[in-house]
Amino acid sequence: ELQSINIDFPDAILLEGIYLTDEQSDTLLYCQRLHADIALLKFLDNSVDIEELLVNELVLNISRKGEKQDFNYQFLLDAFASDTTSQIQDTTTGTAWELSAELIQLSNIALTYEDDSTGLKQQLSWANFSANLQTIDLENNEISIDEISIKDAISKTELLVRENNPEEESNADSS
Repeated sequence: ELQSINIDFPDAILLEGIYLTDEQSDTLLYCQRLHADIALLKFLDNSVDIEELLVNELVLNISRKGEKQDFNYQFLLDAFASDTTSQIQDTTTGTAWELSAELIQLSNIALTYEDDSTGLKQQLSWANFSANLQTIDLENNEISIDEISIKDAISKTELLVRENNPEEESNADSS
């Protein structure tokens, strides 16, 4: 679901009321407002130039429940996956994408990662995250940050340690 989209071509994009559920109708992604001052025409030159990225009220829930092998977003990957594997495009000779961003501000963010198969549950939230970036070099895996501010951050990690079931142990010993 997307309540509204406003594109101020060629300089900015505003998305409001982004709501995406997983296949069990649980919230996968919610974003009240995402505003990006971005040079849209630079996409044609393999460049993403973000002057300002403002995100307000973001909820992201990633999970793998029970014994499932797939995460709750797998249906999205499947929807955009190619049906054919016979034609593989050579991407090594093309122009590398350039990414630059000046200001990133995230307000009222809640992220949850829950993986039943590993027993890991991670929750992160913060009232305000702001970063002024100098350089983003994807080829050399380098990011230079001029200034960063995080307010009211909370992190909670749980790790479920499973004990072996005595019946499983006796079955394993008898084989």
